[in-house]
Amino acid sequence: MRFLWVVTVLAVVGCLGPSMKPGSWPGSGSYVCVVNNTPVHVRLLVRDSAGRTLDKGVIPSMDHLQFLWPFLDQRGGQFIATQPNGAMLMSQSFRPWSAKAWGWVVTDSLPTAGSKSFCPDE
Repeated sequence: MRFLWVVTVLAVVGCLGPSMKPGSWPGSGSYVCVVNNTPVHVRLLVRDSAGRTLDKGVIPSMDHLQFLWPFLDQRGGQFIATQPNGAMLMSQSFRPWSAKAWGWVVTDSLPTAGSKSFCPDE
């Protein structure tokens, strides 16, 4: 009985293993780089076309954050940066799955599409 249990666990791990490799679902969205070029930190939110919002964290002043687009919805997306004084900087709506990479500078309204990462070299 114990042997059967071990074989079952190994089979499940063997089936799940390939699906968890980098570059496969769920980590297969477009690469995104958001650059904060303001003198204060900002809290970054990302929103899909259905109105779902995800908090991606705080980006320090003159820094950037790189991540994979978190939503599977292919209709549209938007970046929202909130400053400590409550001011909101928003991007125009864009189609995150139409390019391999996206860059957004929080003081610009239009995200930029490309085929590679837009993040500054570290």
